[in-house]
Amino acid sequence: MDHCQKQRIKFTALRGLLSVTAGVICWFLLGAAAEKFGLSITANQTLFVGAALTIIGWFSTKRMFRFTEECMSMKEGKGERNLKPATKSNPPLDRLATRPATAVKTLKPAADCPLEMVNGGKLIAKSRVTVTINKTDEGRTVSVVMKGIGSGEFKGDSGVRSRLESIPGIKWSFPKNDSANGVRTMEGVITPSAANDKVAAGLIEAANRIG
Repeated sequence: MDHCQKQRIKFTALRGLLSVTAGVICWFLLGAAAEKFGLSITANQTLFVGAALTIIGWFSTKRMFRFTEECMSMKEGKGERNLKPATKSNPPLDRLATRPATAVKTLKPAADCPLEMVNGGKLIAKSRVTVTINKTDEGRTVSVVMKGIGSGEFKGDSGVRSRLESIPGIKWSFPKNDSANGVRTMEGVITPSAANDKVAAGLIEAANRIG
């Protein structure tokens, strides 16, 4: 039997004892008063009054002990919650202290990026290809003009078009082909979030492969 159950039995017995004691006292006082003042009250009547007062005392003391029982119920529930195993624990302080700091992304210096990517101009000019960055009010565009590029060299998974379209940060338009002069042109829009150094590196590498 747990502690709370023992306490409930103890308070119930105490409550009953108080009720019986009050009934006995009232029975005794009523008999003494009847004898002193000459009242005609029989023994059965005094016994009935004492029993009635005992019952009334039992129910009237219920409210007195209700608060105590509620407190024991709260303590019992709290004890059950404390017995439940913890499902998640905080990490030790030493683990937090030794955790490596998150790398902070920093902008690369301007020396790593050609000025043409910012100001506009010819990024690279070779015999068979010219790459130009155009700066407008709406943003920046790129134009790649190629000469003497055949269909086999331009198309395919490893062709010039695939290499240019794989550069991140550029939205390309459909290629133009001037077959009469042997000139192919690809134009695209450089997105505002594009990394200038990666865009420039991709365009220069594609142009060097054309030669």
